[in-house]
Amino acid sequence: MAADGARMPRDGFLAFRRLGALAVAPDGRRVALQVTVPDRERNAYRSEIWLYDRASGTARAFTAGPADSAPAWSPDGRHLAFLAARGEEREPQVYLMPADGGEARPLSKGLRGASGLAWSPRGDAVAVISWKDEPEPETADLWQAMEAEGALPTEGERTQDVFLSARIKYRYDGVGYANDRRRHICLVPVADIPGEGRWLTAGSFDVGLFAWHPGGERITFVRGQANDRGDEVWMVDLCEVDVAGGEPRWFARPGGRVAGCAWSPAGDRLAVVADDFSHGPATDTGLWLYGREGGAPRRLLAHLDRPVGPGLFGDTTPLPTSADLVWSADGGHLYVQVLDRGSVVPYRVTPGPDGEEALRLVPDTWVGNCAALSLGGDRLWCLMADGAQPAELWELPAQGGEPLRATDFNTSRAQAHGLRPPLTLRYPSPDGRFEIEAFVSLPPDFTPGRRHPLLLMVHGGPHGSFGHDFDHEVHHHAASGRIVLRVNPRGSSGYGQAFTAACVDDWGGGDYQDIMAGVDELIARGWVDPSRMAVTGISYGGFMTSWIITHTDRFACAVPEMLVADLISMWGTSDIGWFLMEEEILGSPMRGWEKLWAHSPLASVGRCRTPALIIEGEADYRCPIGQGEELYTGLRRQGVEAVLVRLQGASHVAAFLAPPRQRLARKALVDRWLERHGVAEAEASPVSPAPDDGRRS
Repeated sequence: MAADGARMPRDGFLAFRRLGALAVAPDGRRVALQVTVPDRERNAYRSEIWLYDRASGTARAFTAGPADSAPAWSPDGRHLAFLAARGEEREPQVYLMPADGGEARPLSKGLRGASGLAWSPRGDAVAVISWKDEPEPETADLWQAMEAEGALPTEGERTQDVFLSARIKYRYDGVGYANDRRRHICLVPVADIPGEGRWLTAGSFDVGLFAWHPGGERITFVRGQANDRGDEVWMVDLCEVDVAGGEPRWFARPGGRVAGCAWSPAGDRLAVVADDFSHGPATDTGLWLYGREGGAPRRLLAHLDRPVGPGLFGDTTPLPTSADLVWSADGGHLYVQVLDRGSVVPYRVTPGPDGEEALRLVPDTWVGNCAALSLGGDRLWCLMADGAQPAELWELPAQGGEPLRATDFNTSRAQAHGLRPPLTLRYPSPDGRFEIEAFVSLPPDFTPGRRHPLLLMVHGGPHGSFGHDFDHEVHHHAASGRIVLRVNPRGSSGYGQAFTAACVDDWGGGDYQDIMAGVDELIARGWVDPSRMAVTGISYGGFMTSWIITHTDRFACAVPEMLVADLISMWGTSDIGWFLMEEEILGSPMRGWEKLWAHSPLASVGRCRTPALIIEGEADYRCPIGQGEELYTGLRRQGVEAVLVRLQGASHVAAFLAPPRQRLARKALVDRWLERHGVAEAEASPVSPAPDDGRRS
């Protein structure tokens, strides 16, 4: 339980700093990390590179911002490269700065959307992934026709006038419309005069991530695999390209998504975090080891039956775009993250001739989110958070032990609010197939003899997970007198492959029952007033919120966000919709549209009587705004109280990354909606048998 009187204000998130992009100096004595601070007055975020010095135990700002990211140490430790947009630059460029301080100087010019910065092992260049114009065969002459007429502005501004695409994946949530551009590797030399660099890859594919071979003569990278129609699907290949130039060579195909790769120091083994697509997009990622020539890989950690890589994110931890994968200097050990139930745990893996040794590097009692890790000598450096502790830099012996907190970017601010972690609740699924885990955050004045309002939160995915990470929104609602329930139903990650895949072809079935069983458990304990309950969720959580209110009247109100309501229209309008619907629901408008409609909340909107505050991002390409508009129209036509909120310019992750004032406005709207419908503090009500709650089958 939280301490009496503890309060987390609505704007409390503005006090916390988001940490990310961890990089340890070659000598292990300094750690560079990206620190992002909300700026309410400027309605923006300021990102700087900070350095933590192990000898003094202090951290200091190394760059002045305002948009510095992706620190990377030179092999000799004398310089730090990073991405920054300065002066008149609209796009981040590569900058170089002496490790002991001084003026930063640009290395690149003309890069667009640079990411994935990494030094060559020889220290003479850095490689980045950036956008490159790559017209498709079907559109090349169309661009030429417009340009010949002078109908377009300069090449770099053409997206303002006309968009062309002959690809099925033509836009990316959080990025926008590709407009015949592809993500490719650019080599930027460490020279005195900034240059445009040299493209190492080109063609009708996108590069997802890459790793230098230790010799520095070639780069291994991940590219999309095309199907028979030439359109990329959610499959990837491992390829290689020589730094001196030439065509890429195919190396291996893990089968599904690749989330990380790293060469051993000797260059004889390639470690890969990937899935084999055996369960479609519901496949848990694993750890694989390839020989120098590729061939059949060897799987490690299969006995854990847990996904390898990150899987949680919160207000102060980075969004998991890739998996950290680090070799020890002697090539004997690998350091990885493993999502185990509600925690992301650091592991050391020691491959041997007859198997591997897997060592959990933190005590069995430790729970939290190891959101990033990097190795420096005999120390592992991690960004860690838990349910009451925002992210900090932690130091951990490479052979395991108790983590030692190194920084105080957020700890003191959190402690001032008297925050406590959630309770862990476990109960059997209604059909008896699984044990379900949930997390319960209690109000400061919680007492077992009193019924409180409930806010049920549903995570995204469907293969996401709630867990032991810091979330301001959870603490704020609990401090406002609500019990917050977060359930990991079947389909969530971190509980084994069978559990992850159990919601495929069953959205709104067993997962819905698992969630409602958690609600019933809290009502049976006498903790929750069944007349004062609300439900909310984002993405798949928005789908499930919409499904819940179209299948039961038990909730006083709902807040579906960035939702899915109509799986048929979702198929053709989302940046991943066609693939997700065909692999998760096993249907499409051409084959199995009845199945898509049967799993759509919109099909049952006529049964809904629950007031809904529908929050949508106008630039959400993952669950496009039309999904919320369809639900809104359906509710209003049925005479149900509904309000539509359109967050201008917001992408799918607006709740976490939208400008500060927009995030604050969203929080204020949710609070007022819950208060309007009675999901707020009230006079103590004695424990009594739960009344008829109006549930429907």
